Amino acid sequence: MRKNDLKKRWEIFNHSDEIFRKTEGFKKSPFGLTTQGLVDFRGISLSSTPLVMGGGWENSTHETDIFDVDFSGGVGPDLT
Repeated sequence: MRKNDLKKRWEIFNHSDEIFRKTEGFKKSPFGLTTQGLVDFRGISLSSTPLVMGGGWENSTHETDIFDVDFSGGVGPDLT
């Protein structure tokens, strides 16, 4: 799958908080597993969300354990 197609499929989510809830803290993906058996987060963008008024960015933090996942083709996640 092309990088743009991977990104486009995540457009159904409006905010990283919604992604976190729907994926149960990055434990499952709405797109299943990759052919390598990894949880499919390819193309996801976890960048900050722009504020509606006043400029700047809203940053959300989430605590989770992540293993056996594929974030290739994604944009800007801070996984510290």
